[in-house]
Amino acid sequence: MSGLTVVSGLRVVSMALVVVLLGTTVVGAQDRDTRPLRTLWVTVQTSNERDAGTDDDFKLLIQKRFTLPSYPVIELNPADLRWDENEDGRTELYRLDVRQQELTVRDVTAQSTCIEILGGDGWLLQSLWIVGETTSGEPVLLVAQPRWPTDGWLSTDRDEGEPVRSAMGGPGCLIIT
Repeated sequence: MSGLTVVSGLRVVSMALVVVLLGTTVVGAQDRDTRPLRTLWVTVQTSNERDAGTDDDFKLLIQKRFTLPSYPVIELNPADLRWDENEDGRTELYRLDVRQQELTVRDVTAQSTCIEILGGDGWLLQSLWIVGETTSGEPVLLVAQPRWPTDGWLSTDRDEGEPVRSAMGGPGCLIIT
């Protein structure tokens, strides 16, 4: 069981993921949930595939689909961690304060969220998880992509991948204008 942690008989990818997911609720009617968010906990696991890691930064793009008359796109740039992050097989946890963006639970879905790499060093994820923390402190699982597509490379160099992918792993990002 190399690389896996056993918790209560369950095989999980990493302890960081267990800590983030413990106590979260999954919203069945997320499109109607207007609870405001204070924090996004973004867990990205880089694939074990050779050269899957990157030194390049990335950002999240979240389209607020329920804000009329326009549909603003929120750009969130995770802070660099104190170590060499997003290397092959590593799992990283990023904390993003989103109070200023006025995001709600229904704003952050796999359909409204994209990941964009900011450089040409290819990056292949293994999984992507986003847990929101409401202003009342409740954790809610917003995006769950436990199996990123094996051809879902991110890179501004089109020979290596796509610069933007949806949180579901597909190429491009559906942004409504």
